Amino acid sequence: MSQRRDFLRFAGQSAVALLVGRRAFAQFTEEDLRLRVSLLLQEYDRQGTHRTGDRGDTASAQWLITEIRKWRVRGTLEPFSFERVVPTDNGLQFRNKRIDGVPLFDGTFTGPDGFFGKIGRPEDGTEVALVRADDPQLEVLRRGGRHKALVAVASQASPGVSLLDATSFATPYGPPVLQVSNEQAAFLDEQAASQAGLKVVIDAVREPAEAFNVVARVPGRDPSLKPLVVHAGRSAWFRGTGERGGGLVCWIELLRALMTGRPLRDVLFAATAGDELGHIGLQAFLSARPGLAKDAQAWLALGESLGASRVDGTVLYASSAELAQRAAEILAGGEVRVEETITTQRPPGGMSLVHDAGGAYAVLIGRANALARSSGDRWPQAVDVGDVLQFARAFVKVGLARAIEP
Repeated sequence: MSQRRDFLRFAGQSAVALLVGRRAFAQFTEEDLRLRVSLLLQEYDRQGTHRTGDRGDTASAQWLITEIRKWRVRGTLEPFSFERVVPTDNGLQFRNKRIDGVPLFDGTFTGPDGFFGKIGRPEDGTEVALVRADDPQLEVLRRGGRHKALVAVASQASPGVSLLDATSFATPYGPPVLQVSNEQAAFLDEQAASQAGLKVVIDAVREPAEAFNVVARVPGRDPSLKPLVVHAGRSAWFRGTGERGGGLVCWIELLRALMTGRPLRDVLFAATAGDELGHIGLQAFLSARPGLAKDAQAWLALGESLGASRVDGTVLYASSAELAQRAAEILAGGEVRVEETITTQRPPGGMSLVHDAGGAYAVLIGRANALARSSGDRWPQAVDVGDVLQFARAFVKVGLARAIEP
């Protein structure tokens, strides 16, 4: 009987969420909705590079404040301080060719003078080792200490450079690592095969900087209930339109829907910077709210690459099988297909912090986005407006279902 009551309660909540969700979108035609999603994505792309602390990152924060005020919600910019890495001279100089690159932000640096040496394969014992950025051996080499520097060739399918997230940004380690375009792979393979000589400079300076989290609260009818937290990351190495744009559109649309039909509990919205730098923005957000990671009713995370045009399906991570089932059923009702569901395993991205704290969460992530973290992640080729709109509708239903639970 208990299981039947739980099922009927959940079915009722889902039906209410579906009804309110339809109402939230009913005032707009399909053409209007697609146009609004398109304009939001274009505006995010227009802001420029969204690297934490850059001008485009600040523009993104101010834009979100403006958007949420349209729905009578007061947003707050919460600043946090960090040491910004500013690359200086970074490149490989061979006898007749120079290859520029970008340092790994949680590695060390050579200094402006660099050093001379030879490049080879990891097993060759040369001062510089060549490796692909997606090779698990890269991490082994960073921990091993056998080389003075590493060169990581971008591994994405599209041409150009893509950057690895600096997951240990606060505690840099290992030898300097230069990240270079996959367009240089053939040349570098030849140089490594012959153990060619070169000069290596992998340098940057660290300077005090400030970035912002965007925070807003939609008040519920019963403030004594634990809040629901809706989280989205908003920073990226480059423009990140396919990587972050879809999640931010869903974040805005869910906030709008909750203001249309007031939720039972408070809903706290957070769009944090520092996603590419070990989630330093989310860490700052949590530090200002001790206990929230564990004590919230649940975290609904709008993960990366939602609606991106070059993804291989979606993955749902959840803290429990029950939460995964509820989220998957409502997403399916919103015609969003989940290719893989993973429970109890530590998720990638910012929800790893909530997982470590023992909190309840569900996060949907676009799998294997071929343009993520690359300069090619731009409007319009990196994102599918129709898919983003579909995700937004589905997440409105998921968020409403959680927000109306007693």
